[in-house]
Amino acid sequence: MEVVMLPVEFREITGSQECKRMRKAGRIPAVLYGLGRESRHISLETHAFDMVLRKGARMFEFKVGDKTQMCLLKDIGFNSLGDKIVHLDFMRVDDKKPVVLNVAVEFLNPPIPVTGALLEFINRDIHISCLPREIPGALTCNIADLKVGGHVEAKDIVLPAGVTLADPPHKTLVSYHYKSIIVETPVEGAPTEPVVLTEKKPVEDAAAPEKGKDKK
Repeated sequence: MEVVMLPVEFREITGSQECKRMRKAGRIPAVLYGLGRESRHISLETHAFDMVLRKGARMFEFKVGDKTQMCLLKDIGFNSLGDKIVHLDFMRVDDKKPVVLNVAVEFLNPPIPVTGALLEFINRDIHISCLPREIPGALTCNIADLKVGGHVEAKDIVLPAGVTLADPPHKTLVSYHYKSIIVETPVEGAPTEPVVLTEKKPVEDAAAPEKGKDKK
């Protein structure tokens, strides 16, 4: 994965009002933490970050003055509508030490549909371990040959050189199986047919008193 260099600014004033002011000025408030060092409040230029994020950037090298720090994007906070970034979290990383992170898996070419069968996606990502500069942008898995009754496990994903699996190898990602049908078993001694309670029927040959005549 490409490491993108971006300039950042440290921010000493924190709080919701300051963050609102910063967003109006075209910057995103963020936090940088990790490597056993003190967390720092920073800000990035909104447009510049949006541009590289759209290209799939996740690894960054922040520049402050003549110093740089490699970091990994860990979390993105959106507004209530989900259309604007309001906060970012970055974790410092050592360029020479492996990091563990989640990477999405793209499943290609779904198998031939079978009547009554269901293709169930249980997990769409896996944990991997590798050096920061070797983080893959995406992982793919061809499931065209998957048969009913079969499944794909984490160990079945082909990983690039230098990348190792950090998940349990038998973690299920995709399962292709027949839909289950729930059959209710009758309780022993219970009536096989529902009992319907009705009101007592009137006697059919009982004559109703004629209108206008006194009862005797």
